[in-house]
Amino acid sequence: MANHFVLRSKPTQQGQCLVKGHRLWYAQYGNCQPGHLPLLVVHGGPGFPHDYLEPLAALINHGRSVVFYDQIGCGNSEVPQDSSIYSLSLCRQELDAVRNALDLNGVHLLGHSAGGCTVLDYMLHQPSGVKSIVLASAIASTPQYCREARRLCAALPEPHRTAFKAAEPGSPEYQRAVAAFEFRHCSPFKKAPACLLRSRAKFGRGPYEALWGPNEIVAQGKLRSFNVLERLHEIPVPALLTSGQHDEVTPDCVAALAENLPQASWALFPNCAHMAHLEEPTQYIDVLQRFLRSVETGRG
Repeated sequence: MANHFVLRSKPTQQGQCLVKGHRLWYAQYGNCQPGHLPLLVVHGGPGFPHDYLEPLAALINHGRSVVFYDQIGCGNSEVPQDSSIYSLSLCRQELDAVRNALDLNGVHLLGHSAGGCTVLDYMLHQPSGVKSIVLASAIASTPQYCREARRLCAALPEPHRTAFKAAEPGSPEYQRAVAAFEFRHCSPFKKAPACLLRSRAKFGRGPYEALWGPNEIVAQGKLRSFNVLERLHEIPVPALLTSGQHDEVTPDCVAALAENLPQASWALFPNCAHMAHLEEPTQYIDVLQRFLRSVETGRG
């Protein structure tokens, strides 16, 4: 497994903006050289703050600025008392707020995992100035993801396979089965990188449970019926899809995106699970930078 990336540079600028009266934190690393556009990164979870995506800041070495933010309810942003505020509408407002705060008129968007749902929903509202999207281990259909997740659970070794069927969700047996699933398909690290540990420490359970639910395998929150497969043809910009062969977002899920987005290319990392940017950071940055430059130069 590749050496873990350590973000050593300080933000070029950082600040806070208000969304529905709550403070949202953002930071920009680096400055764009002529002909380059910034990459605005939308973390997953929901509620799993930006830290684990820090390897993407390596793009500053290629003359590009990278912008991170933490969704309201997690990380460096304010944690509201009222969990009813969490919705895809709020996620869209957060994206717009960061773009306005940093004057990101022309921009690339990257959404990882549940952040991909935010990016797709945002694009279906036809925002201006978005030149491309990157959907990293992202889904367009929660029902499809849940079907695939059940299939992956059924392929786990015993006793985990039976625990998913018979054990109570809060039981130790069930939790061990979830841990086995996550190690195989989400974060297969014997020693987790520091940036991933920071995200875990600042995880926002409020947005996670409101939007997804308490169970990774069975969506019960507001995203449980999310399915935009039949509307993907409305997204006119180039799209890069990235995922791992052993990803919880299975190749079948990503293939559905590839088949329905008008301008999609797909990079499948054969030795990775859900976090290819952490598992193979050098290769990932190379694929990402080549795609962004191809968009900017009109080559593909």
